[in-house]
Amino acid sequence: MIARITLPVAFEWPGPPVDVFRSCDRYFTDFAVSAYKPTGGATAYVDPVNGDDNQSGAIDAPMRTVLAAAFRIGVTNVVCRGGYYYLSETLNHTLVNKSFSITAYQDERVVFGPHEPLKWNPVIGKPGLFSVFGSAAVDVFDAAYDDECGIPSKLVKRASAKEVLNNPGSYFIDGKTLYVQTIDARVPDRAVMPRAWIDKAAIRWSGGASPNSSLYLQNISLVCTARGIMCPLGLARFGTVVVNNLRIAGPVPGAICYDAIQVLGVNLISKNTIIRYSAKDGYNIHSNSNGTPWAVLINSRSFDVGGGGMISCNGETAHGGSRMLSIGSYHERTSGPVVCSMNAGTQHCAIGSIIMDCLGDGRLYGNLSFVATGLAKLWVIGGQDHGCDFSASVDGLAEIRYRDCEINSPMAQFNGLIEPF
Repeated sequence: MIARITLPVAFEWPGPPVDVFRSCDRYFTDFAVSAYKPTGGATAYVDPVNGDDNQSGAIDAPMRTVLAAAFRIGVTNVVCRGGYYYLSETLNHTLVNKSFSITAYQDERVVFGPHEPLKWNPVIGKPGLFSVFGSAAVDVFDAAYDDECGIPSKLVKRASAKEVLNNPGSYFIDGKTLYVQTIDARVPDRAVMPRAWIDKAAIRWSGGASPNSSLYLQNISLVCTARGIMCPLGLARFGTVVVNNLRIAGPVPGAICYDAIQVLGVNLISKNTIIRYSAKDGYNIHSNSNGTPWAVLINSRSFDVGGGGMISCNGETAHGGSRMLSIGSYHERTSGPVVCSMNAGTQHCAIGSIIMDCLGDGRLYGNLSFVATGLAKLWVIGGQDHGCDFSASVDGLAEIRYRDCEINSPMAQFNGLIEPF
């Protein structure tokens, strides 16, 4: 039997209508994410291997880089052929006042990574061993082999080039010379990703000139970057960021990186997004002078978020009076202090959230499923909590209300204005 879930009357939701349903213990929505894909304008195809930025961008004459296609006059939609795109080829430059979509072509696998073009040289007399001079790599990944979260396989660091020669899937750094043998002993290609510290986002968008502006991303993996998607905070920003079936993966556990999705001053729609190894927040929503931005998270999942020496590391966080509606979120092994954090007048309605084995490091509030402070309001419907304290209104100013929740925490903590509804 399918039942409709009514949002709390006191939840001041400024976003589009969202119908939520329940079938047994599953919560879901039929919200049409694809309706936010920009319409009109030209489509440009890009191919990282066979393309050329001087070509027309037609499917049989693709351009090579997302960046060149994005700034071509009249282009609204970029369709990526399968392959591996360097950070300098993506929108790590701010795109201003333009609605835009970046999608994968059919079911082809598209990966945006931080590495830059390298000229690999075979080591004479050492079959399978390749080297490059001048690399600033701290580790090496092979995106041709990844897990369900989109994490590329990390090559094993060895003590000498001789050890690399005898061990496929390994590397050795000798000063400025990097030696590599790939996992399958192939010639290193664009999927082989030496990672250096680059404080840039794979996708950066500053918002549009009107509330109807949008950035739409679908079926793309963003891997090993310091930031995944970033919309910097500023004045006169409008629009909505839409991410549909994305994989966003930081480099390795504890590596220096920031929010996987940082949307400051614009709206966010996220559906079927998987985030792993973000050292700060998985989702960071913040308001600005344009009023009350909102976020809809649908079946959004995060794994191993937090840590890395950051002070505030959360699965979901909202600030400055913004509004968040999450449906079917799943957070596992969040190592920061809070899984879902709300403050400064923010309102959040979490429906069907599942929180698993999130054991924090004791900073700030310890590790809690939900925290609300500073007149924030939080409603938790059908939540499941396994492995950390349930919720707290730390300063006594916020309100947390819940119903139909399954709490299996070793120590459920209820402080301040927390009550069923």
